[in-house]
Amino acid sequence: MLTGDSTPQPHELLRAHVLITTPEKWDGISRNWQNRSYVKKIGLMAIDEIHLLGQDRGPILEVIVSRMRYITTHTDVHTRIVGLSTALANAHDLADWLGIQGGIGMYNFSPALRPVTLEVHVSGFPGKHYCPRMNSMNKPTYAAITTYSPEKPVIVFVSSRRQTRLTAIDLIAYAVRDGHAKRFVRMDEAELEYALKQVRDQNVLYALTYGIGLHHAGLNSNDRLIVLAR
Repeated sequence: MLTGDSTPQPHELLRAHVLITTPEKWDGISRNWQNRSYVKKIGLMAIDEIHLLGQDRGPILEVIVSRMRYITTHTDVHTRIVGLSTALANAHDLADWLGIQGGIGMYNFSPALRPVTLEVHVSGFPGKHYCPRMNSMNKPTYAAITTYSPEKPVIVFVSSRRQTRLTAIDLIAYAVRDGHAKRFVRMDEAELEYALKQVRDQNVLYALTYGIGLHHAGLNSNDRLIVLAR
């Protein structure tokens, strides 16, 4: 595993069959690929969330894909590149950029192939400014949860660490207003109390008390494990 917190020794990387890393880390390592044999041995590079090409990390993804394709032309190893994404508006353009010829090797799976049936409900929210727009989405989010998934687990994606806390606070407030403060709690009271005693982050502690977990890159490992386990 290659991250900002963990960098194994070169001989350990050379013996590894699978490397898990971030785009930023691989960008830094692969720049000196001529002197790193484990980079030249890569036969498959899988990129999750490849639609991030259109966002802040896009330039880094472009660089590492282009560099790996360049390395392939200068070594005896043919590197296969696999890009994964939940949704792409320009899949054919991306396939051309990755060197996929004639559409062979590009797979677009319809929702009908999901093992669990998926219903899609789309709501639009006007507003140019980020914070007011995000705040306006919390009440409809609560309504959607109580309407479409009142008894099953729900995941709500937001765009920042701060927004995880703000969204959780609003969802709790709406539940309290409805007279069902613990409506999101899905575990035994004793088990919940045991988990809460181990939580260090006060925001996580508050949200978890009402059955809502917070998950983002800023969590310490202890709190992250508790949230994921519950």
